[in-house]
Amino acid sequence: MFELTDLTSLLAHEILDNPLRSILYSLGIIAAWFLLRRFIVRALSYLFYRLLRGTSPGGDATETQPQDSAVPPVVTEHPAARFAELLRKPVGLVLTLLIVFAALSILEFPDAWDLTPPNEPGLRLGLLRAYQITLVFASTWILLRVVDYFAILYQERAEESQSRLGLQLVPFLRQMGKFVLIIIAFFFVLGAIFHLDISSIIAGLGIGGLAVALAGKETLENLFAAFTIFLDRPFVVGDLVQVGSIIGTVERIGFRSTQIRTLEKSVLTLPNKQMIDQPLDNLALRTFRRARFEVGLMYNTPEEKLREVIQAIEEALRQHPKLNDDSHVSFLEFKDSSLSLLVLFFVNTLDYYEYNKVREEVNLQILTIVRQHGCSFAFPSRSLYFENSVPAQNNATNGKVAPQERPLP
Repeated sequence: MFELTDLTSLLAHEILDNPLRSILYSLGIIAAWFLLRRFIVRALSYLFYRLLRGTSPGGDATETQPQDSAVPPVVTEHPAARFAELLRKPVGLVLTLLIVFAALSILEFPDAWDLTPPNEPGLRLGLLRAYQITLVFASTWILLRVVDYFAILYQERAEESQSRLGLQLVPFLRQMGKFVLIIIAFFFVLGAIFHLDISSIIAGLGIGGLAVALAGKETLENLFAAFTIFLDRPFVVGDLVQVGSIIGTVERIGFRSTQIRTLEKSVLTLPNKQMIDQPLDNLALRTFRRARFEVGLMYNTPEEKLREVIQAIEEALRQHPKLNDDSHVSFLEFKDSSLSLLVLFFVNTLDYYEYNKVREEVNLQILTIVRQHGCSFAFPSRSLYFENSVPAQNNATNGKVAPQERPLP
C-alpha cells in the first residue's frame, strides 16, 4: 500500500536540482492563474468601475427616451465602465507577468547549467531584464489607456458643448501625453534597468543633436508648425478652409499632419508645415459667400431691352431672401460674340451645398428674365463677308473654270 512516507519522498525527489514539490507549486500557481485570469480581471475591472462611478463626471448610466414611444430607450454607457474595459487587457498582462514571475521564482536554475550570477551578463540577467522591460511596457500601456479614457471623456464634453477649441485641443493633447509617457518609459528603462547615466545621455544628445535634427528635419518642422497653429489659431477643427486648390473641413490637427474632409467627402492628410507655408483662406470666417459670373447677350439686342434686362435682374436679386443688399448687375464690356453683363451677389450662408442651390435659383431667374424680354443668349460665332466676288463659270467641254479675260497691255 502506498504510504505517506512514499509521497513525501516522491515530492522530495529532485528534477533539475528542484524538488518535485516546488515544481508542482510553480505549475499549480500558473495553471490556477490562467484558469481564473478572466474572472479576476473582470472583478478588478468592476472594482475600477465602482471606484470611478462616484468620482468621474457623467453619473450613472442614463436612459434617453426617443420621441417615438415604439422605439426602446437608448442606454448611455457610464464613462467608468469604458475605463474598466480599456484597462482590462493591460491590467491582465501586468498581473500575468507578476504571477508567472513569482511562480518561477520558487525554482532554481540547475547547477549543471553553470550559469553566471544574476548581476553579471548571461542568461539570468537577460531573462530578468526581458521581464523588467515587459513589465515597464505593460505598465506604460495602462497609463496610455488612462490618457485614452480622459481624452474620450473630454472629447464627448467638447462635442456636447460644441466647443471647437476643445475639439481641436483634445486630440493634440492626447498625442502629446502619449508621446511624453513613451519618452519617460524609454529613459526609465535605460536608467532603472540598464543602469545607464541619464544625465550623460541627455548631455550626449547635444553632440548628436545635429544629426538627429537633420534626420528628422521634416518631422520637427511639422511639429513646430503644429504649435504655431495652436498658438496663432488661423483655423480650428470644424472650419472650412482653402489651402491652395484644396477646399475642405478640418477634422483633426495632429503632431505631424492635419486631416481635411474635402467636398468630395474624401480625407486628405496635409503636413502641418504646408498648412502654414501656403496662403490659407479660412472660409468659415466669412459672413457670406460671393458669386460672380458674366451673362452674354447677342449683339442684335436693342439698348432698351438691355436696360430692361439689367433692371429686372437687379430687382430679382434684391427680392431673393438669401441674398444681401450688395448685389450688382451692370453692362460690363463688348466681347467678340456678345454683350457681356456682370452679375455679382453675396449669399448669406457658409454651407457649400446651400450656396450652390441659391446660385441655381438665381440662374433660373436670369434665364426666365432674358426670355421674357425677347432677348437671346449669345454663343461663340463668326461672320464672314466676301467683297468683289466673281461667280465661277464652268467650262462645258472639260469642266474647268473658264479663264478670265484680261486687257492687253
